[in-house]
This record gives sequence, C-alpha cells and structure tokens, in this order.
Amino acid sequence: STLTLIDDILNTWGRLDVWVCSSGLLGPASITETTPSDLQKCWEANALGPFFALKYAPPAMGKLCEKRNYTNSEVKDQGYGSIIVVGSVAGGYGGCWGPCYTMSSHAALGAVRSGVAVLKARVLKGDASHDLRLCCDGKLPTMNCNVLNTRSPLSAQNVMAISAGTGVRINHIAPGQIDVGVDLKNFDMRGMTAQLPPASLQSKEHANIGLERAGLPTEIARVSGFLASGFSSYITGANLVVDGGAS
Repeated sequence: STLTLIDDILNTWGRLDVWVCSSGLLGPASITETTPSDLQKCWEANALGPFFALKYAPPAMGKLCEKRNYTNSEVKDQGYGSIIVVGSVAGGYGGCWGPCYTMSSHAALGAVRSGVAVLKARVLKGDASHDLRLCCDGKLPTMNCNVLNTRSPLSAQNVMAISAGTGVRINHIAPGQIDVGVDLKNFDMRGMTAQLPPASLQSKEHANIGLERAGLPTEIARVSGFLASGFSSYITGANLVVDGGAS
C-alpha cells in the first residue's frame, strides 16, 4: 500500500522529496464494449495513484532529517517536495481512446488542479496510526517535524489540526504519442485519433505531429526531472503538454 511504501522510504532514507505517479490503463476503445467494471479498473489505474500521492506524500515530504550514513546524504532542514503525475493528453480532451481512458485521465489532471489548494493550507486531523504518523513516525523519534518544530513523535493527543503551507508542489505531464514499444495491432481502433497508439502503428500518423515523429520515454523522463528539480520551483498546478506539437 501507499502508506507502507512511504513508511519503508522514511525508515530507510529518512526523507521523501519526489513522488512520481506513472501508470496507465487504456480500457476498451468503444462505449458499447465498456462496462462499469472496465471504468473502475481504469479509474484505479489512472486516477487513484495521484489521489493517494496528494493525500499521503505531503506529510512525509514535510519530515526533516539530519545527515545520514548513506551515499550522497544531505541534511533536510526545510519541508518541501514535488509530486509529478504522468498522465495523458486525454486528460484535456476526448477522442484519444475510449471513454474509460478519457474519463480517468481527466480525473488524474483534476487531482493535480485540486492539489494546489490542498497544499497551500494543509490541514491534518486524525490519530497517530493514520495521516499524522507520517509527520513524525514513532519509528523515527529523533527525526524533526517541521510542522511543530519538535523532535518528538506526533500524536492525536498533542495535535488535532495543523494548517500551514507545505512547500510541496504538484504538476501534471500530458504526453502525446509516445513510442513505448507496445504493438496495438490487435486492438479495436474505433474512435482513436492521432495521439495513439504507440510503436508500429505510429508511422501512419506522424503527419499530425509538429515534429513529425513519436516521442520517446526518455523525453518524458527529462520533463519529470525538470519538475523534480529546483529549476521548476515556481511551478505548481501546471499541465505540461509534451506532444511534439500535435495539439
């Protein structure tokens, strides 16, 4: 689960700075073949990841730490972080694929949009076994908690609500046609536009792309690296379209 993963990260490295959501499921290409179960699967694959990141990553990113004994360890004396959602251009308009993909892609971008207000004033309420434990985990009693400026574990008894800017940014990357090496020749292509599919079927669609080629996964990774770095320190809530000029 997300909480288990965050606990493992904090207990191993003492800090969490960057969280990238990069998963996707296309689902059926036509509405006639789409069932509620198909929509649920796409929702879980494409939209729940950004929701969990927005809900659970910021408190962990606010945890401060001293210099550790692993390579390249640095002191973290101020809460900050970057959440990056790698979605799709399908989050901005329809026709890239079927309704499941389009609806869930819109939801992923919606999580980013809503995240701007959420991260501006983070309010935490609960007990030490849920959200609050991520600020000052009992397993790491010597770690700083920047919210309270204390070095003691956080509990529901001493904190009921915390409201402060988190220093965490959240942004969305909307890739267009990316060659991920997947052959979709056996898929039902009805309703598809020039943004999809990848790999071998892309060669017929390049005329609709400004750069006249499909993008590469490494090119999306570079944009992620930019959003993870300090070069994007004044960017949050953005939707960076990386489609080679197709839109």
